[in-house]
Amino acid sequence: MSTSSIVFLCVLGGIVIAGSVLFFVVRKKLQDFSEVAFGTKDLLGALRQQETERETSPKSVCAVTSIYLPSILRDFPEFHFEEMKHQGENLLCSYLQCIDAGSANTFLKNTTSGLQEKLRLRLNALDREG
Repeated sequence: MSTSSIVFLCVLGGIVIAGSVLFFVVRKKLQDFSEVAFGTKDLLGALRQQETERETSPKSVCAVTSIYLPSILRDFPEFHFEEMKHQGENLLCSYLQCIDAGSANTFLKNTTSGLQEKLRLRLNALDREG
């Protein structure tokens, strides 16, 4: 075996050893990060769990208002967002006040019969629960 072959094998062995050490160091750092950030050493499992939680978590309507409102206003120029928002807030407050009072007498009269029926059913359920 020639000297150049021995040098080549030593260099190749050094590269393999350095690559292995680098691999294990990076892997250890990723596991440490994953444990601190997600509470588990399995980074891929933690990322899958985060994706599942993100998909199943409720989304906020307010988050997309700024995105879709210009399109809605362009398609429906007679739509007044602030007025509708105010009406929705008033309806919700009235609904919750009726639940607090235990009576549908003060519920807004210009609501749909379906919503009035849902309020009556909710009040009946609360009465049964005691």
